[in-house]
Amino acid sequence: MKKRLIATFAASALALGISAAQADAHPYAGLSAGYFDGHAGLDQLEGNEGVAGLQLGYHFDKDWSVELGGLEGINSDDNEIVSLTAAYRLLGDETQLLAIGGIQNSSTADSDVEPVLGLALSHYFTDNVEARLSVLGSVEDAEYMTSALSLNYHFGTHQEADVEEPAPAKAEPAVVMTKTLRVNFDNDSSTVR
Repeated sequence: MKKRLIATFAASALALGISAAQADAHPYAGLSAGYFDGHAGLDQLEGNEGVAGLQLGYHFDKDWSVELGGLEGINSDDNEIVSLTAAYRLLGDETQLLAIGGIQNSSTADSDVEPVLGLALSHYFTDNVEARLSVLGSVEDAEYMTSALSLNYHFGTHQEADVEEPAPAKAEPAVVMTKTLRVNFDNDSSTVR
C-alpha cells in the first residue's frame, strides 16, 4: 500500500507541475494531522486513532480545487486512508468555508472505495500559507469520519489575479488649421483698401 501511495503522489506531483492557462491556477502541498473515527458499522473499533499524512492539491481558480491526500495511523500501520476530493469555496476570502466531496479508501472500512462528503474551514495567513480544519465522512452507512488539521503551502496566490485594464488609447492631437488674413488700412483711416 505504501508503494502505491508513493507512486500516486509522484504521478500527482508531476501532473500538478503542469500549470494551467489561468493566471490564478496553482498547485499546493501540505501536511495533515487528525483523528480517524470508525464510529458506525465497523467491527474493528481499534481503528479509531490519530492519523498524519500529506496532501497535494491544485487550485483551478479562486473557487475550485482538487486534492489527493494520504493519511496513516500514528499508532499502527494498519490504518491507511487515501482520498481524492474536490473543494468548492462557499464563502469568504481570507477565511473561507469549503464544501468537500470525493472518494476515499480506508484500509479499515468494509468496502474498497467510498464516496465522502464534508466541510472545511480554511484561513490564509498569507497568500501562500493556509491552515485548514476539515471533517470528512463516509456517505454509505456512515462507516467512518476523518477530521484533520492541515497546513498547506500554495505555489501561487488563492486570490484572483489583478487584471490590468488596457491603457486608454492616446487621442490623436486635434488638427488645427489656421489661415492668416491680412487686412491693410491707410494711416488714420478705418477703410479697408
